[in-house]
Amino acid sequence: MGLRGWVASDSLAHVAENAEIRFRRLLRQATTVVGLLAECRSVGKPVEISWDDFVSVAVEHLLTWADLETRAALSLLRDAAVAPAAEILLRGLLEALAHVSWIGSPPTPEERRCRALCYELGRAVSYGHGLRKMSPDAVSHLPADTKASLDDNIDTIRRLLREAGCKCSRRHEGNVESDLKALAQALNAPYVYELWVTSSWVAHQFAFDRLARSNDVGVMTLAAPTAVDRAKLLTWVVAIFGYVGQAALLIENPGQVGRFNASVLRFLNSRALLAATTGAT
Repeated sequence: MGLRGWVASDSLAHVAENAEIRFRRLLRQATTVVGLLAECRSVGKPVEISWDDFVSVAVEHLLTWADLETRAALSLLRDAAVAPAAEILLRGLLEALAHVSWIGSPPTPEERRCRALCYELGRAVSYGHGLRKMSPDAVSHLPADTKASLDDNIDTIRRLLREAGCKCSRRHEGNVESDLKALAQALNAPYVYELWVTSSWVAHQFAFDRLARSNDVGVMTLAAPTAVDRAKLLTWVVAIFGYVGQAALLIENPGQVGRFNASVLRFLNSRALLAATTGAT
């Protein structure tokens, strides 16, 4: 059982109501979808995670941040003045999708455990590289045992990888692009990769022209996105969050995948969403 692609309906609603009211209703529905994932993940699971359940630890690290990014994106979308910034958060969600899918794709628990350890090693090593780029004064403001504890962590993970006979090397930021390309092809959903490309432009400050409009005298000015623009971005946020949640549940709680997927699909196929993203009334 692998990741399943979302299929959109072709039906349109013709509900004559204020576009902003309609959009805020969609935001509330999206928040419900996001909240359902935590509920699905918790069904039948122990409250505490054992330190040596490396797959669960890695998924928890990734999903905690993905949940924060998604809720932050929904908050930004409420306000048209700052809504475009939500696109930056799509990049983080897509990178979480790449990591969770990679950890969960092997068929055996042993291989998944190895991949989870390789992800944790990559996370720790990347943190260490970052510390080395910082000035001693900046590092001094971190908790006193940060560096020592990080070194111990890296040594422990490397030992565990050796003991388990794992063949993967540490997870690297550069792995994300190739993984998302492969996922986009497997899901027949090109946007899974394309959104990573466009959200990277935004994160790197290369997308001003997408926010600007030329006025009557040819001067470029910022323009607030319409409710239709925001509804389209909301669609992407929920779709990618849905993939992240689906990938996590396939690892942790496969019995809840159907319930979660149904909720995502109800939202993505809702007539109200289709009307909001097309401006139909």
